[in-house]
Amino acid sequence: MRVDLGNLTEITKKSAAVQNKGTQAVLNENITTKETDKTGHSYTVKSVTYETLLAEDKKSAEDIAMQADAVDPQAMHDEMAVLANTTTEEDYEKMEEDGYSVNDTEIPEIVTEMDKIKIQLAKAGVDIRIFGDDVSVEKIAEVLGRAGVGQIEAALRIADLPATEQNVSETEEALEMAENLEPLSDGAKKYILDNGLDATIDNLYKAEYSAGGTGESYSVPSTEENTDFSQLDKQIQKMLQDTGFEITDENIEDSRWLLENEIPLTAENLESYQSLKDLRLPQDNEVVLKAITDAIAQGKRPKDAVLAITRQRQLEEVRLEMSAKANYALAGKDFSIDTDAIAETIEALKKAEEAYYEKFLSQGGVEPTEENIKIYRDIEQVFEELKGVPAYTLGVEEGSIETPQELHKAGKVLQDTFEKANESYETLMTAPRKDMGDSIQKAFRNVDDILTDLGMETNPANQRAVRILAYNQMEITKEAVLQMKAVDEKVQQTFENMKPQVVREMIKSGINPLDMNLEELNRTAVEIKEQLGIDNEDVRFSKYLYKLEQNSEIAEEERSAYIGIYRLIARVEQTDGAAIGMLAQQGAEFTMRNLLTAVRSSKKEGREYAVDDSFGGLEELETSGISVTEQIEAGYQNDCIKDIMRELSPEKLAKIPDWENMTPEQFKQELEQLPEDVNLQKSYTEQEMAEYRNSAVASEEVYKMLEQYDLPKTVSTILAAQEMIGNRNGMFRKLFAKAADTEDVTLADIEQQVLEEFAEAVKSPKDMAKAQKVLAETAENVMKSMKNESNVTSLDLKEMRMVQTQIELGTKMSKEETYQIPVLVGDSVTGVSLKIVRGKEEKGRVDILFEGDALGKTAAQISVKDDKIEGYIVSDSQATLSAMREQEEALSGMLKTEEEQEVEIRYVHAKDVDLEKFSAKTTETFDEEQSQTQTKTLYHMAESFLKTLRSLEISQ
Repeated sequence: MRVDLGNLTEITKKSAAVQNKGTQAVLNENITTKETDKTGHSYTVKSVTYETLLAEDKKSAEDIAMQADAVDPQAMHDEMAVLANTTTEEDYEKMEEDGYSVNDTEIPEIVTEMDKIKIQLAKAGVDIRIFGDDVSVEKIAEVLGRAGVGQIEAALRIADLPATEQNVSETEEALEMAENLEPLSDGAKKYILDNGLDATIDNLYKAEYSAGGTGESYSVPSTEENTDFSQLDKQIQKMLQDTGFEITDENIEDSRWLLENEIPLTAENLESYQSLKDLRLPQDNEVVLKAITDAIAQGKRPKDAVLAITRQRQLEEVRLEMSAKANYALAGKDFSIDTDAIAETIEALKKAEEAYYEKFLSQGGVEPTEENIKIYRDIEQVFEELKGVPAYTLGVEEGSIETPQELHKAGKVLQDTFEKANESYETLMTAPRKDMGDSIQKAFRNVDDILTDLGMETNPANQRAVRILAYNQMEITKEAVLQMKAVDEKVQQTFENMKPQVVREMIKSGINPLDMNLEELNRTAVEIKEQLGIDNEDVRFSKYLYKLEQNSEIAEEERSAYIGIYRLIARVEQTDGAAIGMLAQQGAEFTMRNLLTAVRSSKKEGREYAVDDSFGGLEELETSGISVTEQIEAGYQNDCIKDIMRELSPEKLAKIPDWENMTPEQFKQELEQLPEDVNLQKSYTEQEMAEYRNSAVASEEVYKMLEQYDLPKTVSTILAAQEMIGNRNGMFRKLFAKAADTEDVTLADIEQQVLEEFAEAVKSPKDMAKAQKVLAETAENVMKSMKNESNVTSLDLKEMRMVQTQIELGTKMSKEETYQIPVLVGDSVTGVSLKIVRGKEEKGRVDILFEGDALGKTAAQISVKDDKIEGYIVSDSQATLSAMREQEEALSGMLKTEEEQEVEIRYVHAKDVDLEKFSAKTTETFDEEQSQTQTKTLYHMAESFLKTLRSLEISQ
């Protein structure tokens, strides 16, 4: 029998008589001893876990099991499973658009964001009924150009569910099961009711088998022909009346059936029985598919789709569908029908929205008071409405509009004027590649002539600026055009910067963005985005690399050049205006070529310049001799660089061969005019979604670990923790391998910086924290070096980010005195998990775990009680045990803190060592004096063991 937390209670009961006799007694109770050497130290066991080797532990096994059950990793796992099975690629991209790094955001926040997306879809009326009143799965498939499996994919996508391989294949299986269902026998109905089961596809299939298939028959009891129901009927009628059922012959007959079959007569059982009676099997595929998509949306599997519903629910659904269809049919005829069902739906959406706001604010540390919710909703509404007001608002009452609130107020007035006159207008938020209406073109037909007279380029930004000026009857000069398009660009930046999390953080800080001028607002928003990791440069570069690698139209030998271009443009952006400032000082043209030259030369000259956000001046520049127009132009071109980095992709870059001779404005406009490569974007999203879904199948131990150490619950940390548990050596070996492949960092550097640092640090928590910091800095330097390599790949960056995440987890775990330590054993680096376990009644212990090809899976525990040090080393490798035993005398000598101190170490060989069960769950509280004494003793024992481990001669 395998010993784990699941069967620990049973084992403990069997071992109760020997529980206080020490480790040896417990081992003898639960192991098979095959051989013992002359020292009496070697045992062969079937299975060994941490709990079976506790020596005179004051806690019972039941306590440990209860403690483990207190954590609810299953709930976290289920939550992730629901997300993975209900998130589509479109949902994923929408989350990214909202500023969420999906793989690095806490799972509860992702759930909240998904709630928001689904609410928005519901409010927008995205529903299967958009395809028509009498829609069928076949019709959907026809519209989407699919057939066969395509029908399933279509049904999933219409329900806003991902058509993953798992969802499609399991739906196929469930449909096949449903097609083979036969009308329910009385025995099958009794089986369902007796066991309190829902009428799912799977349960109906089992019920049929149990009631009349090839397995054991599940029959109903026979009823005596002369049974007198006269007295029974009175009780039945009273029950029906009390529970709101009508007293009809059918209800009485159904109640009798329940009693005859020894099924409690309750309202729930009666409703369930009647739903089973009404169920017609097999059902049409359309009906079954709808039930399946409903099940998946609830986080269930296709075979758990419920096919039988109560009559009351059926009536409500029919009523809702009829009223909705009537509204759809009459919508085009200016008719409207108010029904209770529609009102209930609207009310439900309102409640869902309120719940979303409360959760969203709470998760960001903002108290979800009515006032804070109102502030957030007002901000959200103002910015959403601003996008649709006339662009000409920018020229209204020049100088009087500085804040979003003022802009919104003026914009709504102007919008109302246009709508009442039934006139077209261009909106404040620009839409690339969108043609203007004929009326707008006619109203501003001489724009190009004006620009030509001013000696300005006839590009979209200049044309739009002239239209805004002309509408507001403002003087059209070169400076005015530049000023207007600079303000326009700043507004577009604001739309881009005001992500939900940014707004929430502002509210948390007591800032209302509606009352800030645009300069201050954008500056603050950018700072918050950097703090929150929104628009992460590493992720952006990785995406660029992935698209470059997947683009068959770009030759292999050209790819390093494309990587170089990206890096240079990124460096221009990172100078935050310094490169633009240098060109302004020199009076040079603002071309991409000159900007890149400025970036390359700025470090050599040791002088940098920056453009501030006010358009009106250049920091560290003598502005005499530089016109106001040039200053405005510099600020505008600097903002365009930010747009370039958002739009830049290798497939677009390949279509703009003369980009170096363009200004940032021209380059930006060219990028915006080019469409995204849909296939490359889809491929990238699918790759990211694969990681998202992989996290849903992580082991329960991963979720226990995240909960135990209060670690972030994100896709990245789940995958990193899974890797740490499943491949304990991977983090260090990958780090060292990546370092060896880079030009800036050598393996020798790593050995000196990391291995030696940790070797000296196992003396105190402070020293270990310092070593952990060195490790994190080393990983950061390796990542920086990798990003500068010409042959770097997206996979390289992904793997290195995983290593960095694991190191971050290790840093957080170290605060609980659980350490991941690199140790050179033989000629290979081995990752050792070490935990300091403190206690009041005992002086504490050290738990150590490691594994390797030659080392096997090995766990050790060393504890100090009174004046005695004792412990065990258990491994599935005889070679490791033998090597450790050879060092027994040296280890015992090092472990002693006093000359006369007794040391006893036991050596155990096991066929199956489950390392996941060896990590201690808690550390007891202790006073400061006790802490200092324990620290010195426990870290001394840990250091002694690791020194012994380093001396082992076991080739990996």
